[in-house]
Amino acid sequence: FVVATFAEDHPNVYLTYCYSRAGMIPSEIAEMTHNLNEHYDFVAIVADPGGGGKMIIEETNWRYHTNIKVAEKTAKVDFIEHMNDDHADACLLYARRQAGLPEAQNAVMIDITLSHMRLEVDGRRVEVAFHRRATGRDDLRAVLVEMVKRAREQDG
Repeated sequence: FVVATFAEDHPNVYLTYCYSRAGMIPSEIAEMTHNLNEHYDFVAIVADPGGGGKMIIEETNWRYHTNIKVAEKTAKVDFIEHMNDDHADACLLYARRQAGLPEAQNAVMIDITLSHMRLEVDGRRVEVAFHRRATGRDDLRAVLVEMVKRAREQDG
């Protein structure tokens, strides 16, 4: 369990509580979740259950009426693959304009968050901050499109 805290008007996220124990059963997960929620009043509860653990979370939700969401890690991987496969030109544009590497020849997205992306540019890793923080996964696409438009405007 990891409790991350944040403020809407502040860009940082803080790890407030960390606990790990292998082999927890649904009743233990539900009790721990309930106790932590009583103390922290969560905005959302997201679990990264690892391989095969999705069923445990679903059972915990069903039996104990918790509202734990399973982390959508495959969506992130799929998004990065989509960017590299279908929008390699945009990744190169981000490298040249937003990362300030005008001579870049090759750029591959290796990670993305709501506030920045990481690219590997000609064998070098760089981080590109977004001009605004995306509000969620759906808004992330809009942020990237806005950045491409800005970069193309710079080209005239």
